[in-house]
Amino acid sequence: MKNERGQISLAALVLLPLLVLIVGGILVLGLALALEAKATTACRVRMAQSQAEAGKALSELTKLNGTAKTLEATRQSALKALKASIIVPNPAARAAALAALKTVELAQSPVRAKQLYWLAKGKQVSSMAPFHARQGIIESLPKNLRAWLRPARIQTQAPRFHLIASSTIHRTPTYSPAPNFQQSQNGVIKWKNTLKVPSERNSISDELSLDNFLPEIEFGCSMTLEPRTGGHWTPQPTEDKLLSNSSSS
Repeated sequence: MKNERGQISLAALVLLPLLVLIVGGILVLGLALALEAKATTACRVRMAQSQAEAGKALSELTKLNGTAKTLEATRQSALKALKASIIVPNPAARAAALAALKTVELAQSPVRAKQLYWLAKGKQVSSMAPFHARQGIIESLPKNLRAWLRPARIQTQAPRFHLIASSTIHRTPTYSPAPNFQQSQNGVIKWKNTLKVPSERNSISDELSLDNFLPEIEFGCSMTLEPRTGGHWTPQPTEDKLLSNSSSS
């Protein structure tokens, strides 16, 4: 009996560390997956906000196409009339053509200003999309865990807001999305990290690595713009289901 009890006690002593390790690993893995889900959601929210702003810029820009086209056609007609009045000298016709040209060019100025504004706006919010998504990831995590994020492990692709103008010589050209617009507008952020828990002294050299217990976590999202009826553009996720290495391994 004593032998049996001794064997059971010995077995318990041998298995206890393994049991603690398994339970601890499950708890840490659960924490990791919860952090991954929260951070990925934050990434999607911020990316969607940036893409929505770019979509508004594109919508507002294309709304100006009708007016821009009409004004440019009127300007071209005034230019032809002015050239004709020069070839066949006619002071009255020349004055009328010149007045018409100045009038239409004056009308084009505010339209062109709006075009340039929405172009700049679309490019600016697109280029900043990965940055805002990254900030969303950071802010979604507890402050005491932000130190283990590794900037060197981040991969980003900023949307290009690639549009094509109808002409480079028109004062108010029309704009349309490039043929590959949805591909070039795709914004991507991928951030792989391995959790590290700081020691009591908060020294980087004294950090306790959990690499043997916790697989890499991948935060990220991918989103572009998709056309809707009425000339509107809305954010559209393009990512495959983001899986951590722990679930894909």
